[in-house]
Amino acid sequence: MIKFLLDHFKVDDVGKINPWAFCGENAIPIWEPAKEVNINFVASGLGICCVPPPKNPEKDYQPQKLYRGLLVDLNKVSVRSICVTDYENPSHMHYYIKHHFIPKSLEESERMAQLKQMAKIVGREFGVAMEILPNSGKVCCQTIVEENPNLDDAFSKTFMQMTKEILMTGIIQTTAHISDLPKNAHIYNDNGQEMRRPVECWYILPQNHVLCWKLHIDEYYRKKRKLFAVEFEIDGRLTFYIVDNITFDILKSECVAACINKIDVRPLGQVGIEVKEKFAQEKNSSLRVGVSVSFLAYPNTKAHPPYLPILHPRFKPYAHIVQQEEENLLYEKEEKEQQEKRKKG
Repeated sequence: MIKFLLDHFKVDDVGKINPWAFCGENAIPIWEPAKEVNINFVASGLGICCVPPPKNPEKDYQPQKLYRGLLVDLNKVSVRSICVTDYENPSHMHYYIKHHFIPKSLEESERMAQLKQMAKIVGREFGVAMEILPNSGKVCCQTIVEENPNLDDAFSKTFMQMTKEILMTGIIQTTAHISDLPKNAHIYNDNGQEMRRPVECWYILPQNHVLCWKLHIDEYYRKKRKLFAVEFEIDGRLTFYIVDNITFDILKSECVAACINKIDVRPLGQVGIEVKEKFAQEKNSSLRVGVSVSFLAYPNTKAHPPYLPILHPRFKPYAHIVQQEEENLLYEKEEKEQQEKRKKG
């Protein structure tokens, strides 16, 4: 294996190996240019009230610190949240504030069905986030739109611009016949028994590659999930995961299905709230609403450096998810045992 890596990376010492060497000197982690932006605007009138066009594109709606001096692309933003910060209603009218769009990831989640059910139970129109009473005003912090909480900032920054092509960057495919590598992958079947499956070819992945997320767990749990990986260290540091063809197919297909094209991206000009008069008696409104929007955006340039599919440093460790799953299984098992005891008793 060492000889293969030395020949592939064209170095004479393993300590000189750079796992991302063939991706270009200027290549950067895909999450590095992503910037968080917070803006405030005032919504007035009825209907859909979106973020107004920037009066000064060089300053308005830009992060405090630009990436390499580049303005962000306001035509492709990922909204993290939209909140009402304050309102003033000097009229006798009664208003609803609601969202006018649903982030893609939330629309496809179980949470969406729960929100619709909750609205039905309380007898409120779906999407209504708050009511504003006549002759009232208040400083508040009421969320109107929120990205799926499971897709935190680290996930969004990693996958907002990820494509299937970028996902394959930095991966080395080899034949099955390399010294020091086993001829079979060892995994557990559904009965917990160890079994072997023949290896057709190997894939060598940098340990911080996006596809390695599910490999950063104990070997037992990897085998339990039908995943097999050989860990390769350089100077005592984990540098590569070497996986068989079936493990690679599992990692790739699951990542594509769960992560690619899951982040809601839209022009900033389509982001805002909807104001409705409760009894639909008026066409005009003296209501004033303060709105705060938080979003992610990338630099507005076509000539960006090559992106590397590297996990964000704050990406939720898969080991935490595995631990939670194991705890849930243990809890369900104990609950079932208690139920059986109560039946017998």
